[in-house]
Amino acid sequence: PLDKAAGEARWLEPAVEGQRRSEAGVPTEVLALVHSINGLLSRAEQLLAAQREFTANAAHELRTPIAVLMLRLDELKGEVADRMRNDLKAMSRQVDQLLELAKVDAIIVGPNSRVDLAAVAHETVEALAILAVDRGCELAYENENAATIRGSKDAIQLALRNLIDNAIRHSPTGGAVRVVAGPGARLQVIDQGGGIPVQQRERIFRRFWRGSQNEGAAGLGLAIVRHVAEAHGARVEIADAPGGGAHISLVFDPDLSPRRPLSS
Repeated sequence: PLDKAAGEARWLEPAVEGQRRSEAGVPTEVLALVHSINGLLSRAEQLLAAQREFTANAAHELRTPIAVLMLRLDELKGEVADRMRNDLKAMSRQVDQLLELAKVDAIIVGPNSRVDLAAVAHETVEALAILAVDRGCELAYENENAATIRGSKDAIQLALRNLIDNAIRHSPTGGAVRVVAGPGARLQVIDQGGGIPVQQRERIFRRFWRGSQNEGAAGLGLAIVRHVAEAHGARVEIADAPGGGAHISLVFDPDLSPRRPLSS
């Protein structure tokens, strides 16, 4: 019974709501300890819920004054107004990403949730095509026999959108960004930007970390990508793209055997 209790405890994850160690059949000698662990999980869950709620509420409250300031700036002309407008756009993007983080933290994947990676990639490319046009960049989609996996469609789409948005922002005018679904349980985003130096490939996933190329970026997009990947038992691979640029892949386990069970 002690081995069984220890084995179940190893799979407990406070960030997943409702996880508790079963107290049924637990020997009397360890029942008090198991009860205490469940109490600790309950308190940790409450703290995480309060943190998510605060982040979401703060982001929502910031959206309105930013929108008002943008409207007022439209009445002004000149270089100073343009700089302020760019600063507000960067702030608005950061607020949006804070909201995305709050959503990612609250995602629950059901046992029957299935995601067609090809469909997700195609929808995301279509949604971001206008952004690519605005930046003078070509955005292309390819399907290389992509798999269907268990997971959260909203979360995976959010991660892919951040990868594509990042690639578009770092691609030169006239450059191309390729989004490849597959082969198998893999999503790839390939750009023609300056690439990601090897020594920075771990740091870029830290929240609010920004490299010298990322001026104006919020520093949250790739943190969201890593968060979604970990929740799905996936990994993020970074390589140099042929001819220059970055090649970032989200690689899923086709059987979805995550490092921790996803909530049902």
